Amino acid sequence: GHHATTHSMIAEMASIDFEHKSVFDFGCGTGILAILASKLGATHIDAIDIEHESYLNTLENSSINQVSNIHVYEGDLDAAPTIMYDIILANINRNILIKYANDLIDRLADHGILLLSGVLVEDKEIVIKTYLAAGMTLVSDRTLDGWICAHLRKNSLS
Repeated sequence: GHHATTHSMIAEMASIDFEHKSVFDFGCGTGILAILASKLGATHIDAIDIEHESYLNTLENSSINQVSNIHVYEGDLDAAPTIMYDIILANINRNILIKYANDLIDRLADHGILLLSGVLVEDKEIVIKTYLAAGMTLVSDRTLDGWICAHLRKNSLS
């Protein structure tokens, strides 16, 4: 949790109610965000990464932290279950966040929360505009060491 993007995600997660929520950690890396979601009360957590080492790290770190409700997948978004989540965590990079914007939003329940990070300050506008155009509302954002973390909420379809 030392990198600015991870640190900002952790800080933002502390302000969100995870109790009894379903969570998707897209680009889970070491699994730290998925593990925190579990510790904050999330009941169902899916985590995915394209890197084999990240997949293994998430499994190992979940075990070390005695967290058993994280289902870890290896591959791109297609390798993850296609269910609706209350909260999606995506600490990746600008290009991936833009490429998968509609796919992530499609997996987010109405009024669901999406936390994005891995975005440089100079890329904030293009990333946020992509999500706003697709039906999200910006709740808040924070900046740390030249990186942003955005807290977005999905608008109701009604």
